[in-house]
Amino acid sequence: MTWPLDSLLNVPMSEPVEVTLERLKKEAQAPRQGGLEPLTEGRNEVPAIPVGKAKAVGLGAVRSFYGSARWAWPSWVPIGHLTLFVGPQGAGKSFFMCHLIASFWRGDPWPDGQPFEGQRGPVLLLDTEEMRGAYAERLAALGIGDGEAVLLPSPDGSPTYIPRLPRDLGMVEALAASQGCAAIIVDSLGGAHALDENSAAMRSLLQGLSATAAKLQIPVLLVHHLRKRSVLEDLAPTLDRIRGSSTISQYCRSVVALYRLEERDQTAPVRVESLKSSFCAPPEPFGFTIGERGLTFHDAPEEEGPQTAVDRAAEFLEAALEHHPEKFAVLLEKAEEQGISRATLYRAKERLNIVARDGFWGLPTKGNFTTHYSP
Repeated sequence: MTWPLDSLLNVPMSEPVEVTLERLKKEAQAPRQGGLEPLTEGRNEVPAIPVGKAKAVGLGAVRSFYGSARWAWPSWVPIGHLTLFVGPQGAGKSFFMCHLIASFWRGDPWPDGQPFEGQRGPVLLLDTEEMRGAYAERLAALGIGDGEAVLLPSPDGSPTYIPRLPRDLGMVEALAASQGCAAIIVDSLGGAHALDENSAAMRSLLQGLSATAAKLQIPVLLVHHLRKRSVLEDLAPTLDRIRGSSTISQYCRSVVALYRLEERDQTAPVRVESLKSSFCAPPEPFGFTIGERGLTFHDAPEEEGPQTAVDRAAEFLEAALEHHPEKFAVLLEKAEEQGISRATLYRAKERLNIVARDGFWGLPTKGNFTTHYSP
């Protein structure tokens, strides 16, 4: 049904226009009643906003709610926020977490030598890669036995339960609160969910973890992987090298990279470097070496010099020929796709003493040229 326009305009008003305007003016000038109460220091419970009475929040309320940045590990791990630890496989990320657990539980100095000055307590570990046995052994090597330093979330008390996010986030949050945990570690983030890491769906997962950190006012540490480095990329990781969507690093206030300057040498020292530091200037990097009883911390290993085009070409050939010989035509095509010229490829061939036979190139040092050669 449609209503004639003149009938709408002639609807009688409950009060004259002048009276309405005067009433609204008085209401606007009157002291406000109700609304939001001042936010309590250190709490993450925002009072419910009455429907239809949205208010603007000033910076004073924001400062009262969040306060100044507080640190578990100064300049590296902020309290109430997410910290992301990234690195390639074999870089010692889980071993590194064991040393952080020792700091949270026992008050050991932090890996860079700073004293532990916070509140000690157990760590809630979300092991999603079946590493709990290795954690137990490594913590025992650090002098932490079968106590309650590490707690594993489990709905039925089974030590083999693998948490899944965001399904188990409520259980994780409740356990961390009831057990007085000093931190939550997720190792690894990729194994904790079944989402597409490159999709926007990761946003809700990271938001939930971030809210848990803020509500409990403890750090949440996420262990994650880097994608494989291309020949044209530097050894030093960047935020773009983090596997999956940029959402992952977006919600983390601190991002720490663990990597080797000598990628293929698993005995080489590991460099620990800040890739993102939202609350302070990036801290100075340091390094560690992996041993049987844990990590030995020391100054950061330094790169000897800028990588040359021949260096990149040599790395390309070592990777391409690691398992078997390859046709030169195929190698050249792949090399040119990565910006390596034919001349540079030949110079790298001479450096590595590449064996050429019947149009194939192979590495003589691994003995795979004759074993796997099939022209």
